[in-house]
Amino acid sequence: MQALLARRSSHRHAFTLVELLVVIAIIGILVGLLLPAVQAAREAARRMQCSNNLKQLALALHNYESAHKTFPPGSVIPNLGGVYPPPAPGSNGSRTAGYSWCMMLMPYMEQNAIYNATVGTQPLLGRIVENPTTRVLVQTPIGTFRCPSDTGGPLNVLPSESHFIFGLEVGGTPWYIDGNTAGPKVALATSNYVGMHHSRAHQYVSNQLQFSGAFGPNRTTKIGAITDGTSNTICVGERAYQVGNVIMGAALWAGCAAAGHDDCIDDAWATARSPINPTQSIYNKYAKQQALSSSHTGGAQVALFDGSVRFLTQNVDFVMAGGNNTSVADSVYEFLVEINDGKVIGEY
Repeated sequence: MQALLARRSSHRHAFTLVELLVVIAIIGILVGLLLPAVQAAREAARRMQCSNNLKQLALALHNYESAHKTFPPGSVIPNLGGVYPPPAPGSNGSRTAGYSWCMMLMPYMEQNAIYNATVGTQPLLGRIVENPTTRVLVQTPIGTFRCPSDTGGPLNVLPSESHFIFGLEVGGTPWYIDGNTAGPKVALATSNYVGMHHSRAHQYVSNQLQFSGAFGPNRTTKIGAITDGTSNTICVGERAYQVGNVIMGAALWAGCAAAGHDDCIDDAWATARSPINPTQSIYNKYAKQQALSSSHTGGAQVALFDGSVRFLTQNVDFVMAGGNNTSVADSVYEFLVEINDGKVIGEY
């Protein structure tokens, strides 16, 4: 009898199939509850890093301003063939590659080596692109110009005439973006940050590209010109490569395919011709490529001229639809872009 009881007490009770399925289901539910929290925590960390990138760019802009008593030009139109002054914005001679405001900041971002090897030795970005030795410099991603949440690749390969830099033919003849001269297109490193150019669609007056923001071709902006106040004016904002299924195109940090033309808006600047994250079909590809956008849900981060970084909701007051309006600014979003409209924005 004792032996029988001993044998019974030593017998192990195994899990039944039902019990095993219940355990698996419970684990699955717990993972399902935990996964969104983990993803949200990771996105919060990526968004914080993106905010820090914008903070670093705003700081570099102020360091540049301290040294030069002005903010950098939005783009530098090349001095082609020794001709001075450079070609007028909007003219055929201006439709060639030139360095952007980002490149001007390199000495103030601990990137002196890149600046010295490019701008410091060769005024023509096209020549830098032509040379395989220096081309790698402008095809190398820089972390400060990349939002960790963005899904775009290291090179901006948007299939359009913009975002590709044309080299120069022998003799210095430019390979115009929309001209008859054919040549290879070279994709450059992606950037997710753009300088603010205009509160509406781009505009020309007497063949000159006009802008109400701080960044434009071959023209600098002094801090005193920002009469709306540095805490009421956006200097730099985000642009994603893609929002949902809609291609926005991101930007380039090295320069513009057409430094004195409105194509530079696609490459290094932004306008408020359309709202933040304009994914609706009423906006054409140009309005989308020239807008602020981000991979952060509900809006985009921007740096103000006082150095602060804000998250600007895509529902911020903005009354214009269609993306081609050139009338006077009449919304909070546009007032935040213009540097001297006289509108002081409080909390938004």
